Amino acid sequence: MAMRATTRLTSLTSTVILARLLQPTDFGIVAIAMLIVGGVEIFSAAGQRAAIVRYINPTLDHYDTAWTVSVLIGLFLATVI
Repeated sequence: MAMRATTRLTSLTSTVILARLLQPTDFGIVAIAMLIVGGVEIFSAAGQRAAIVRYINPTLDHYDTAWTVSVLIGLFLATVI
C-alpha cells in the first residue's frame, strides 16, 4: 500500500512540475502521450505474479515462464508505444 501511495505521489509531483515548465499546448501533448502509455500498460497486467503466488510449490520453470512472458509483453508494448 505504501508503494502504491509513493508511486501516485511521485506521478502527481511530476505532473505538477511538467504543468509549470511546459506551455499549455505542450502539456496537452504530454497528457495525451501519458494517456496512451497508461492505456497500453493496462494490457501488461497478464497475471503472471498472481499465478506464481497461487502455486503451492512453484518450481524454477514457473518463474522462468512468468519472466519470459513478462519480457515478451514488455517488448511488444515498447514496440507499440
